[in-house]
Amino acid sequence: MKKLFLAATLTVWAAVPAFAQQYFPPFMEPPDVVVYGNQVVGQDPDPNVRLDLRRNAECYLHGCGGE
Repeated sequence: MKKLFLAATLTVWAAVPAFAQQYFPPFMEPPDVVVYGNQVVGQDPDPNVRLDLRRNAECYLHGCGGE
């Protein structure tokens, strides 16, 4: 009986990590924030301004060549 209990315990102990899940809560930005890569480009409630921020994110973050 002891061997059966030991075998069952070891089996459960070995199987538990296989069923474990890591929980990583998603990082939630407000809906009016524009993110490029891992940097925040800007924030505006107007969808047209956010579209412009997304289109030109590289220039806003690193500067464009003509400046």
